[in-house]
Amino acid sequence: RAFYDARNSGYKIGAHLMPGLPGSSFEQDFNDSKNLFEDERLKPDMLKIYPTLVVRNTGLYKLYREKKYKSYSTKELVNLLVKIKKIIPPWVRIMRIQREIEAPDIISGPKMGNIRQLVLKELKRQGIKCKCIRCREIGLNENKIEFSNDDVILFRTEYNASRGKEIFLSFELRDRMLLLGFLRLRIMSDPLRKELQAGPDFMTKSSNNDFSDSVVGSFTSAIVRELHVYGAVAKVGEHVKKKQTAPTNTKSDMMVSNGDSSNGSIESILNPAAINDSLVPNN
Repeated sequence: RAFYDARNSGYKIGAHLMPGLPGSSFEQDFNDSKNLFEDERLKPDMLKIYPTLVVRNTGLYKLYREKKYKSYSTKELVNLLVKIKKIIPPWVRIMRIQREIEAPDIISGPKMGNIRQLVLKELKRQGIKCKCIRCREIGLNENKIEFSNDDVILFRTEYNASRGKEIFLSFELRDRMLLLGFLRLRIMSDPLRKELQAGPDFMTKSSNNDFSDSVVGSFTSAIVRELHVYGAVAKVGEHVKKKQTAPTNTKSDMMVSNGDSSNGSIESILNPAAINDSLVPNN
């Protein structure tokens, strides 16, 4: 219910995972992570992962002293996080991995402060790149990759969540390995903000709409839950010269991909406003 109310109020949602709790297991922790993004009642926008650590003067410390609890080793945790990273949708940002606890205060559990780097290193060894937003932000790669304006494509990804339709619009490179900005648009039938509780019906122009019992068939309101642009900070109207820009390229076409990028369906549009055709009032 908290996810539903937050979404229909226009908020973005962050979930916390705590692998390694007493009574859990490697398989259970992975299944819980998988369920977080498969259960349509959930599907958060952001994720923080806090592995369980043992510190003094806690109930968990007592269980550890009584040999009733065993924490993950660094290797076990890295293997788990690698599996989780592989299933993260491209519309999710993993904000944090690991707690900010000083190593001397940790009695049991991974003490290394570079768990994320170890995970990315293992993914690279396997030839896999994480799809999460943080790993693809242009700000982390802007001096490493050159591309032109024509390489930037507007992708549209739709998914059902909390009895509504989520539309994730993102400007990315063609291979989707670099993200320049995104917008989260929610379409719903039961908005909780007063200014959205009256208006025309909307429907989505998509071939994969699912109006099952889990999704209300008649959408009446839409709200932008988040708008984010990555890159160098600049004053309004100021041109920042970076390697990723190509001033000599004056082509004005914009590319848009509908649905999942795996279908390779790309069409060229001249007018960015044409994107608004995806929301059509019912007359």
